[in-house]
Amino acid sequence: MAAITPPRKISTSTRPKVSLEIITATQLLLQMGFPKNRAEKALAATGDRGVHLASDWLLAHAYDPSLDEVTPREYILYLCPTGSFLDQIQIFLKKSLEQCGWNGAHNYLPHIALSSHFSVADCNMKQVIKAFHDVIRRVQSEFPEDLILEPHITSNFMGLFVNEQQAEILKQISMEFIEECKNFSFSGDPESPKSFHLSFAYQFPGNHTATLENLVKKIDHTTPTQWEFHLYSRDAHIRSYEVHKVLFPLVPQEVTELELILGDFVYVKPESINVSPDGWVEGTSWLTGCSGFLPLNRVKRTPQTDAWTLHKSIALPQSHDLLLLEDVGVGRRPFIEVQQRLSIEHGHHIRLFSEQPNVSHPKQEDFRKLATTGNDNVVEKIHKVEKEADPSSVKGSRKLIIVRHGERMENTFDSWILDVFEDSGKYNRKDRNMPCLLPMREGGCGAYYRDGPLTQLGHLQARSLGEMMHKMDILVHHVYCSPSYRCIQTCDSILKGMGLQSLMIKIEPGLFEYLAGYQDGMPTWFTPAQFHDLGFNIDLSYAPLVVASELYDKNETIEQFYIRNAFISEKVVKATETEGGNILFVAHAATLETCTRLLVGHAPRNGFHCVSLQVPYCGVAVAEEYTAESGEGKKWRVVEPPFPPFTNSANYGFDWKLLLHERDYPSDHQTEKRASGCPGPTALMSEGKDRGADDAAAPPSTDPMGTLRRLHAIPIQVIRSRIIEQRDGDSEILRNRVFPGKLGAVGRDRSFPFG
Repeated sequence: MAAITPPRKISTSTRPKVSLEIITATQLLLQMGFPKNRAEKALAATGDRGVHLASDWLLAHAYDPSLDEVTPREYILYLCPTGSFLDQIQIFLKKSLEQCGWNGAHNYLPHIALSSHFSVADCNMKQVIKAFHDVIRRVQSEFPEDLILEPHITSNFMGLFVNEQQAEILKQISMEFIEECKNFSFSGDPESPKSFHLSFAYQFPGNHTATLENLVKKIDHTTPTQWEFHLYSRDAHIRSYEVHKVLFPLVPQEVTELELILGDFVYVKPESINVSPDGWVEGTSWLTGCSGFLPLNRVKRTPQTDAWTLHKSIALPQSHDLLLLEDVGVGRRPFIEVQQRLSIEHGHHIRLFSEQPNVSHPKQEDFRKLATTGNDNVVEKIHKVEKEADPSSVKGSRKLIIVRHGERMENTFDSWILDVFEDSGKYNRKDRNMPCLLPMREGGCGAYYRDGPLTQLGHLQARSLGEMMHKMDILVHHVYCSPSYRCIQTCDSILKGMGLQSLMIKIEPGLFEYLAGYQDGMPTWFTPAQFHDLGFNIDLSYAPLVVASELYDKNETIEQFYIRNAFISEKVVKATETEGGNILFVAHAATLETCTRLLVGHAPRNGFHCVSLQVPYCGVAVAEEYTAESGEGKKWRVVEPPFPPFTNSANYGFDWKLLLHERDYPSDHQTEKRASGCPGPTALMSEGKDRGADDAAAPPSTDPMGTLRRLHAIPIQVIRSRIIEQRDGDSEILRNRVFPGKLGAVGRDRSFPFG
């Protein structure tokens, strides 16, 4: 018999109310012991995205000589296009770069500038953001449904000017924002531009005029477009520098050399490139603030806006044509505020150097019709998803089985790309849990940075799942998979375990994970044909429901992510209804939630609940079709998976050299600290002392939350990795934060939803 809860003698309703004081991120950093100027600088540089990221930034910049300089960031207001119009501009920028070389327009993302750069002290960052929010909310109802853009082509400029009447509206917005910012501008008042234009090309040689003009004519400037207001800031130091992205890592051999880390940006003076006698130039790391010499053949120039911080973005009302796409989850609703980007500093619009997967896809008009009509025949005609079959050929209620991929390399081996690839690109296996072989990719070894493979354990997890399904007589008849390499490998291993190698895999980009994790660039996936050549049984005739190019819009909110995945579930369920049979989705952690949530009739969760979902590698969700008793026809419900989970523990690496020690073994804390070169908390908090001073000589700092003690033990390589991953998406940094120590042959499953 259950225990009876005794009555309360003191009513909680009569107790005095305790007001809880809200502690700001700045106050929390101060309580942790960081000086105010550093705390404010870190929050401004990371877009005020929390204490964890700010402390990571401070640790990464521990040896930055400019850390204590009072240099306010420079802010600017942009109006940016999205959607198919942006795609056209991106294609133009890529082709113009290939055919005519770099010009001034390549240095920025496509935009209409609404202000000049103006400096604001780090302590006033929140005031700038509030001014931006208040002004845009006041004037957005006056913004025209479609901007009228007029082509302007001369011998030194090509672009579009805003119609004179509409330019007055933009000027009003610009002036109101400038007036708000004058109160706290650090130096130099912001100015409104003399004209409002979107540049395609400028500062180019005269002999390229004809080529550029022909490329410009291919851009349809009348395309209905949704516009977004973006508030950016940049480090004032990079004003006159070129920004180069690291393509290949470099371990310094001399003290004057700069360490190159995949995903980092390097600031380089243009004049130093022209006078370099040996291809080495001096540069400064975006990630650490440290300077040194680097070889130019390991980096590639990228837009300067890639190294800017996006503080806030607000979308404007859509035209009628754009609203047709809203149900697909690709377009955005009118008057919604775009979710603040989870990246730190990035350039997410210009994709100059990446190739789109070579897949066929339906015309845009057909896609709109598909999204807005309930005609199942449209699905059959456009996508040819399934061939006709007798519904009686597959008996029983249908099931949708959704599986997360197996254990991935980057979660098990820190900086594995740096360890296993030689300068020539040759792969050297350094651990038995690493893949035996890795195929060469068009983007080189750097392509694995955002699209890594499974570990050997990952293959085992997937094959074990397939064998269990086979043992329990669970069949699948239709297979859809995310284009990520780890997902294709997982899907292939599951089918091998089931003995269904003959079942073809349909690659569906719409199943790819939440786009907030890819702010500075999407993965360059293998194409379906390339997967086929590698030995995977790919359905080359399948035309995806959401093509890869639709994912290059990085402004996806959690709600839109739900809608995109739900769209895939709904259309696949309808397309396979005639033939019947079970459906297998192999994708990412959050897919188990997002592909079932709307299917069973629930509303999307908010971002916090989606992020807090815990899904292990090869975790499974099952939705089952049933006939509703109320006579409403067939519905879907989530049911318990019919097979047990796969659970494993962490398997840490072993350093045999410890057996050579004559004295006691050093503690894990000491080993990690010495190996990493990570500065202690006192070094980061001291104002006047050398940041390289010994930690033991400094008095202990106040650390009520224990955060600094935890961070102190994290290798600096992990800190750097987390900051880059945060720029690529909040999912990756959270994944690394759970188990900061380096794992060995088998990594513990972090069970995080994105990835």
